[in-house]
Amino acid sequence: MVSSDAGDSFYDEMTGLPNRVLLIDRIKHEIRVAERNRTSLALLHIDPFPFSDINSALGFDVGDELLVQFSERLQAIVRRADTVAHLSSDEFALLMPTVSEELVQTVTAKLLTCFEEPFKVKGESIFLGLNMGIATYPLNCATPEEMMRGAMVAVKDAKARKENVVNYSGHMNQQASENLQIFGALRKAIHSGSLELNFQPQIDIRSEKMVAVEALARWGRANISPLKFIPVAETTGLICDLTEWMLDASLKQAADWKRKGVEHGLSVNISTRDLLNPKFASSVQKKVDEYGVSGYPLTFEVTENSVMQHVNHAVKTLHQLNQAGFRISIDNFGTGYSSLAYLKNIPADELKIDRSFVIGLYNSPANQKLVRAITSLAHEFELTVVAEGVETPEDLELLKLYECDVAQGFLFGEAVAGGQFS
Repeated sequence: MVSSDAGDSFYDEMTGLPNRVLLIDRIKHEIRVAERNRTSLALLHIDPFPFSDINSALGFDVGDELLVQFSERLQAIVRRADTVAHLSSDEFALLMPTVSEELVQTVTAKLLTCFEEPFKVKGESIFLGLNMGIATYPLNCATPEEMMRGAMVAVKDAKARKENVVNYSGHMNQQASENLQIFGALRKAIHSGSLELNFQPQIDIRSEKMVAVEALARWGRANISPLKFIPVAETTGLICDLTEWMLDASLKQAADWKRKGVEHGLSVNISTRDLLNPKFASSVQKKVDEYGVSGYPLTFEVTENSVMQHVNHAVKTLHQLNQAGFRISIDNFGTGYSSLAYLKNIPADELKIDRSFVIGLYNSPANQKLVRAITSLAHEFELTVVAEGVETPEDLELLKLYECDVAQGFLFGEAVAGGQFS
């Protein structure tokens, strides 16, 4: 085992925490102890987010101070026998010897609760989210290397699944390899302009005229579905680059439509990381001015889960966007863990009922009740209601009956290039 007087080469200079080298040495030691005593140990790979956005928006001085405060808060809530380590710029680890499954669950719950409070750095209130991956000896790992790799793979899976905590299992290795390939190709595609932006029409149910379009990223050349590459982008932090590319491409198209006298609404999806960026609203306004589309009817779509994960910070960003004149739409409504009650605190203009409730609506009495109830309550909040996934005339007739406002789906056409709407 590394001696306690080994020097600074085993500790992180900024936080004073053990580094990766010392952590691996301690894992080796604890595995020997666990083997002898027939106990278990757990390694948590902890990724707070969105550090890269904070560095970009507020500067590295703020980011560095935030790292120090994060490490101090982490150390304050663990046991004396545990080891907190700083692995890289925004990656931490927690080694817990002599644990039970119940104890690990208790600690992860405690961590999530503890980090709900914002950090105060140079006058800024900063909220951080947590993704955690857990590897356990001897349950699913046998060596220090396996524990390090397993915890890292699990935390990436947590990001992809938009969950706070994921336990490692062997099948994740294959998925991690595939995601790594997608990540490299996607990063290149974003910066080389190889992605495509298509637009799906949104139809006013009463007049049956198109009132808006939703911008959707497509990777046709690589034949990779957005169901695959969007989660990878969110997991790796590429989602911010993807959002920026989508904004540029969407606003460029909007400028072209405006020159041709076509000014229907335009919706663009944004992510949790965008909502946590304190400079996001101002950067959007700057782009709108650059492309000469001030006053263009632009809507930002956010999922209910992306808002509920970090309510205070998300609502602040949404208010900034709303005050700048942009509409806010709550996307995929009904699939998350919130309710309409939280809408009173969000400056939303629109609610999109998730396609899972709309597809096959005509043949589902249960979904009919849900859609009718959601529509009625949303109207009480003076929200425009959009039904996603409309595929049949029968479903459309029911939506008319329920007084839904707007419909979107294959019944009206798939997403196509922007030039087709001119």
